[in-house]
Amino acid sequence: MARPSILAWKAAMQCLAFCYQIKMTLGIRFRSDGNRHPQAAYDNSNKGDIHDAKAQYGYAIHLFDGPIIWAAKKHAHVGTSSTHNEYMVLYHLVRAIVWLRQLITEVGLDGELLDGPTLALGDNDQATNLCYDDVVTVGNKFYHMMYHFSKEMYEAKQIAPLRIDTKDNWADLMTKSVDGITYRRLAPILCGHSDELMPIYVNNEVRD
Repeated sequence: MARPSILAWKAAMQCLAFCYQIKMTLGIRFRSDGNRHPQAAYDNSNKGDIHDAKAQYGYAIHLFDGPIIWAAKKHAHVGTSSTHNEYMVLYHLVRAIVWLRQLITEVGLDGELLDGPTLALGDNDQATNLCYDDVVTVGNKFYHMMYHFSKEMYEAKQIAPLRIDTKDNWADLMTKSVDGITYRRLAPILCGHSDELMPIYVNNEVRD
């Protein structure tokens, strides 16, 4: 930081320019008529760090249209495919969902705020199907056991893994830099300033 190289300086200036161009002044908003049941979206960049090949992931859980839990971090393990990476993200999200559902239950609001499994929306069909189906393949037989916690929670009716279109996945903002048009469309949804949070799942059905 004290004596940056020219390359580092240019990278810092590019970051500042990007932050300035996409700045928002709206903050986070919650609505009393927003979604009364928690729902979440998750995503993964699928581009590993050049130093250790671990990819960036992100997720956000919304209640009353605003984000109440979110994370944007680097994986603890290297992903060998987009499905592997997305399945690992789902595990991190599901842990947050289970904690939230337990908290809501402990404070006595489960009758008002929990209505069936919590939606967990992702844009990788194979990762979603791994929760539904008992399929062992050459591509997934080596996954760490802990990542199958998501499947257990689906079977316990704690989560409902469903598909969301990539262009509608507001968690995309937490995994990579996007163009200005995409940012201005998704950021209001992520921050609770859009009414477009819910209509994306109408064509999805949770399997029994």
